[in-house]
Amino acid sequence: VSFSGKYSKIPDFILFKRLRNMYDRRNFISAGAAAGVASAFTAPVGGLLFVLEEISSFWTHKLAWQIFLCCGVASFTTQAFTSLYRTGSLGSFSRAAFNIDQAINSQLTMFLPTVG
Repeated sequence: VSFSGKYSKIPDFILFKRLRNMYDRRNFISAGAAAGVASAFTAPVGGLLFVLEEISSFWTHKLAWQIFLCCGVASFTTQAFTSLYRTGSLGSFSRAAFNIDQAINSQLTMFLPTVG
């Protein structure tokens, strides 16, 4: 399929022009991977550290703060949509994404026979 003629005159967005160099593309991919980890585990610092250790080969303090902000927004958005799904209202953050009390009780009863 060839996009010639009238479709060849479509202006590029500023974001797409910026992502044409490898430096910005690498940083954008790192931020996306960190946001995914932060969203999955609702842990912005966890997403930042994962990308720092495993994905990024070049690191600056400016990039670290940008990725941390990206992870915070991703974690907040996930928590907001989780509360919308569970309670029906957007912004009710009284319930956590995972019920920690049940997990702690089951772990304590699992190791109780080994203590005595």
